[in-house]
Amino acid sequence: MTYTIDFCVISLAFLMVTVIFYLRQMKVPSRRNSFFAALLFCCVFSLVFDIVAAVIDPYAYSMPLWIVYVVNILFLGSVQLSGLLFLLYTMTLTDAYASMDKQQRRLSCIPFAFTALALLFTPLLKQNGIFYFTDGHVYQHGILHLTLYVTIAFYMFAALVVMFHHRKALSKTKLLAVISFLSTTFAAMLVQMLHPYLLVNSMANALALSLIYYVLEAPSNHVDTMTEIYNRAALPPLLQDLFDQKRRFTLFVFPLRSFRLINHAIGMRNGDSVIVDFASYLKRTYPKYYCLRLAGTVFGVLMPECEPATLESLWNMHGAMPHEFKADKLCVELDVAIVGVNSENVKDPEEFLAILENVLSLGREERLPAVLLADADIRSRMQERKALELALLRALDNDGLQVYYQPIHNCDKKLVALEALVRLYDPEYGPLPTQEAVELAEENGNIDRLGQQVLHKVCRFIQENKAEAWGLDHIGVNLSAVQCMQPGLADSNLRICAQYVTPSSLLAFEITETATGSIDMLHLHMECLCAAGFFFLLDDFGKGYANISHIAYLPFHCVKIDKALLWEAMEDESKLFLLHGVADLLQEIGLKSVCEGVETQEQLALLREYGVSMLQGYYFSKPLSPEALLAYVQAQGVRS
Repeated sequence: MTYTIDFCVISLAFLMVTVIFYLRQMKVPSRRNSFFAALLFCCVFSLVFDIVAAVIDPYAYSMPLWIVYVVNILFLGSVQLSGLLFLLYTMTLTDAYASMDKQQRRLSCIPFAFTALALLFTPLLKQNGIFYFTDGHVYQHGILHLTLYVTIAFYMFAALVVMFHHRKALSKTKLLAVISFLSTTFAAMLVQMLHPYLLVNSMANALALSLIYYVLEAPSNHVDTMTEIYNRAALPPLLQDLFDQKRRFTLFVFPLRSFRLINHAIGMRNGDSVIVDFASYLKRTYPKYYCLRLAGTVFGVLMPECEPATLESLWNMHGAMPHEFKADKLCVELDVAIVGVNSENVKDPEEFLAILENVLSLGREERLPAVLLADADIRSRMQERKALELALLRALDNDGLQVYYQPIHNCDKKLVALEALVRLYDPEYGPLPTQEAVELAEENGNIDRLGQQVLHKVCRFIQENKAEAWGLDHIGVNLSAVQCMQPGLADSNLRICAQYVTPSSLLAFEITETATGSIDMLHLHMECLCAAGFFFLLDDFGKGYANISHIAYLPFHCVKIDKALLWEAMEDESKLFLLHGVADLLQEIGLKSVCEGVETQEQLALLREYGVSMLQGYYFSKPLSPEALLAYVQAQGVRS
C-alpha cells in the first residue's frame, strides 16, 4: 500500500512550532501541565514514527524484520498512549483526577495496558495479533487490529463522559477546546478506517493539540505580562500540586501599602515602573521559588519545603528589604507589608485561598500591619465573616432590616431633614455591625437587595406618616458605590418610589466620594432621577481624596462635610482653615451643606459662624427608631 505522508509532514512542522513556544514559556509545575507536556511530546513521537513507518514500508522487504516491527509498534503504541493521556488531561481540567483514588487511576490504564501487551506480543502472535508481515514483508492487519480503534474510542468517550459530568467546572473555552479535540479525533478515526493510506489520525491529534495549547495553555494564562512573573491564575494549580504531593510550604505575601499615593505623586506610568522594579527584586532575591503577582500591587513568593514562617522571621525579612525602588529616573520609597501564610493545619487549596482572600481584604481595607502571621487570627476572622454572611442572608430573608432616622437641624436648632440609617438584626447573631454587613453585601452581590429593602421601608414610612407635611428639606437614603455601578439602579428606585407615591422633592440619595469612581454611569443615574424631581447629596466630603471637580460636574443639591474634618479642626488650626474654606466654597457655588458629627455647643457656634446650612450629630439626637422619631418630631413642634 502506498501511504500519503504529506498531511503528517505538514502537521509535524506545525506541531514543532507549538513545541518551541511551549519550551520557551514559563510553566506552572502542576499535574495538568505534566499531562499536557506528556500528551504533546507523545503526539510528536507518534507523528515521527508514523512518517518513518510510511517511508520504510516500500523497502520493508530489504530490511531486517525486527526493525519494521519495532517502528510500527512504537508508532501504534504512542497513538494509544495519547488517548490515555488525553483522558487524564481532561480529568485535570475538571479537577476529577484529584478526587480519584489510586485504584480508580489504575483501572483507567487497563485498556491501554491490554493494547500495549498485544502490541508487544504481535511479532509472536502473527495473524492473531494487531498486525503482521507476509513473507514479502507486506504490512497486514491482524485479528486484534480493531482493538486499536476500540481503545482510542473508549478513551475519547470516557473524556466526553467526564466533561459532561463535570461540565459546571468547565468554562465555555475549555468545553470548546475539548469538544474540538474529540470531534477532530473521531472524524480522523473514521477517515483512517475507510482510507488507511491517508494517515490523517496523527495529523488530527497534532492540530487539535495545538489548538488546546493556544487556547488553554498559552503563556498569558499564567504569566503577568508586565512583570514577567506568575499571575494569580497560576496559584491554584501550584497549590494543588503541593497539596497532592503532601509537601509543606509557605506563601509570603507582599502588599505595597498606600500605593495610590505614589500614583498620585508620580503618575501611573512611573507607578508601573516601580511595580516592575519590585517584581525584579523578588526574582533576584528568591530565584529558586515561585514569584507571583497576586493583585495590582500585591505580590507573593511561594516557598515549598521551607521552615514555617514566624513573626521573628517575618520581621527579619522586613528589615532586610530595601526601602527605595526605581521609577525611570526617580527613586520611590515603598511601604511594604509582609504576611506569612503557612500550609500547616490547612486541609486543602480552597481553604488556603480563602485565608489569602482574607489577607487581601485586610489590605484593601487599609488595616494591614507591617508584619502579619496569618494563622489563628485569620481563621477566627474567616469564621466570623462566614457567620456574618449567614446572618446577613437570614436578616434579608426574614425582615431583619430596620431603618432608623437621625435628625438634622439648622443653626437655629430647627429640625430640617433626616438621614435614613440601616440597622440589621438576626435572632441567632444579634445586631449585625452595619459597616461590615454593607461591605459584605457589596462583595457577595446582595447590596441591591439590601438597598431596595431600605428604600421600601423609607417610602412606606413617608406614606404612612404623611412626612411630606413636616416641611423637611429632605430625607436622605444612602447608595453604596456598588449600587451606583448597576445599570438598573435608576429604574428600580423610580418603581419603588412610584409604588408608595413618594414625593420626589422629599427624597434625596446620599452618595459617598468612593461612588464617583464610575463617574459616567453615576452621571446617567443622577440625570435620570433628577429629571424625576429627586436630588442628591455628596456624603463624607473631606474624607479620603476629595475631588472638587465632581461637585462641579455632577448635579448635587447638597454636600455633607465629614465629621472627621470637624473634629480635627477643633484641634488643628490648619484643618480649621480647611473647614472654613470648604464652607465658603459651598456657599459660593450655591450648594447647601450639612456637617456631621456635631457634639458640642462650641462646634455648633463655629459652624454657625462659617455659614454651614445644616448640622447633624449627637448634640441634637442619636439615630431614632420610627416610633421614637415620631415622638421627637412632635416634641420639636414640627408636626401639627
